[in-house]
This record gives sequence, C-alpha cells and structure tokens, in this order.
Amino acid sequence: MSIELMNKAFKANLPPASKLLLIALCDYANDDGICYPSLKTIQSKVNLGKTNITYLLKSFELLNVIERSQRKRENGSYTSTIYTIKNIDNISYDKFQKVYQDVKKYIKKSQSEQSPIKDVVNMDAYKSEHLETSTSNHYLNLSSKREDFNSFRKRIIEQFSGKPIAQGVPSFLKETVISLSKTGYLHNEISHQDLDRSDAIMVWNWLYENQHMLLNNGVQNNVSLS
Repeated sequence: MSIELMNKAFKANLPPASKLLLIALCDYANDDGICYPSLKTIQSKVNLGKTNITYLLKSFELLNVIERSQRKRENGSYTSTIYTIKNIDNISYDKFQKVYQDVKKYIKKSQSEQSPIKDVVNMDAYKSEHLETSTSNHYLNLSSKREDFNSFRKRIIEQFSGKPIAQGVPSFLKETVISLSKTGYLHNEISHQDLDRSDAIMVWNWLYENQHMLLNNGVQNNVSLS
C-alpha cells in the first residue's frame, strides 16, 4: 500500500464510486504506483458491478490517472493487467463526470445488439483532441459515416478472417498482435484470448480511423511478424 497515493486518493475531488475505485487501486499499489489486482479482486473490494468498473477504468485511462498494460509470466506469456497510477493531483470532478458519461454512452451504444453502431468515436482522438479544451463539443459526431464504417468492418472481416490484423494498437503492448478469428472475433495473439466487447469496440474504431495501420502480408510499419 502506498500511503502517499492513498492520501491523495482520499483528497481527490471525485464522485463516490470512482473515488472508491481509485482508493482501492492505491491500496494495492506500491510506492511507484504499480499494482496488478484481478478484476474479480477489485470487484470484491469495492462492491461495484463489472460494467461500472469498466466504465470507471476507461475514464481514468482517458484522463491519464492510470495506465494499463499486460503482466508477463516468467515463460513470456501474459497474465493479469498491470495498473500504473500516474496523476491524481489535478482531477476535476466535472471533467471526470463528463468523460465518464461519454464513455458510458459510447460503450452502451456500440454494444447495442438491436441496431448497428450509429456513432463512431475514436477514443484516442477523444483523449488527445478534446480533454485539453473547454469546448462543449467533446464527442465526435460521425453518424454520417455510419455506412462507411459498417462497410469497412464487413470488408475487413472477409479479408482478414483467420489472419493477423493489427499491431501497435493503443492500450496494448507495442508487440501485441491482434488477429481476426474465423468466427469474426478480435483475438490477442499474446494472451491467446478474445478481446472483451468494450476493447473490441475500441479496436474496431481505431482501425477505422487508422486504416493505414492494417497489417499487410505480416508487415506493418516495417515491423515483421513471426
């Protein structure tokens, strides 16, 4: 437990649930702000639902409060997520609420099984272009591109089925290769697990906005894949 981080977390100007989660992460963290509790462990400590924890963690990431990466075993395989607590001092209550509502709205709309995605939002673009400004237009309204996105996704599924699709995707380790299974699921080739729905949605939108990053014959940006 980091006493310094715990004190900062207790003083943070945050809504109750997000503050509770931040305190829990600081409780697990060492003096360098690093911890690696499983999602199940976090749930049992804060008594919040998995979906809400997902929203909160994504919001913390976008605000640079935390950074997430994958933890390696001695044999080189990957296990639980590493959380690095980066910036607690300057959290704004209102800004966190705005980002949290945006993340919640974004994931809920994108996860809808009743209709296609209506708003395509690149979360990295949101982070880099909108969190530094005071404009109220935080969300990129790209509804006019809906058909283009759907056509893109359909084409990529047909083209890359059973093949690697991307490397260097934000929020993943640089060497992580994302592939597309024959059943249409995005798959992490390092952890050997399918992406959960929220991560898959973000990867699809990142691919849509960064089509030049699609793998081509196993090579991307002069990086060879073995």
